[in-house]
Amino acid sequence: MRLLASLLLLVFSATGFAQRSSVDVAGGVHYSYRTLSTDQDDGNVANPNEQENGILTGHLGIHYRRQLAERLFLRFGVRLSALGYASHHSGLRWGSQHDGAVGYDPALDPTLPASLAARKDLFFLELPLLVHRTFGGGRWIPFLEAGLLPGAYLTTRSRLSDPSREEVFYFDERQGGVHRFHLGAAFAVGTDCVLSDRYRLFVQSNLRYQLSPVADGPVRERLYAGGVSLGLRRTFP
Repeated sequence: MRLLASLLLLVFSATGFAQRSSVDVAGGVHYSYRTLSTDQDDGNVANPNEQENGILTGHLGIHYRRQLAERLFLRFGVRLSALGYASHHSGLRWGSQHDGAVGYDPALDPTLPASLAARKDLFFLELPLLVHRTFGGGRWIPFLEAGLLPGAYLTTRSRLSDPSREEVFYFDERQGGVHRFHLGAAFAVGTDCVLSDRYRLFVQSNLRYQLSPVADGPVRERLYAGGVSLGLRRTFP
């Protein structure tokens, strides 16, 4: 009898937790940039080029959330993310503009640009593994989320533009030392808006930082981002 009661309790508990499982689709935009560090005493590395700046990128993913305790969940899934930065170069001089003496004259070859803007986006396929903690109840349910972002580098998109034209191309930077696999850390704060018994809309602010450097070398580059995500969550009956 005790065994039967224990089995029934286990079944009902598992059913109750299943009702608190959910699947969500979420996407968002974030501001991305990079940090540089080295063991060498080089101020130029510690302070990246002033001509660099961050860029707006984004992510899109699907996740499964499973309840572990009263207000504690494990959320994991698959996500496509883009991280990167941009730079602007002005006052460019070209060999065909050399005046043959000691200077340059842009009029000697006016077809070449005097300025150039470059943007670099690195794409990653990630498997987020996150601990999700909710607070309160009712229609609005605040939450905190933190965890790891293991992932794989996919490709790099480079965009070069000057006042007259733009070029976009993709290439594999692993030949230049970029690691295939990466690990990042993530933190988020947000809230669910209960739409019905089955559906919830949620919004959250995100921070993420690469724990592993992008590539091998004396200068360690790590990408980071902060932004906002919006998603739709469906709970299971």
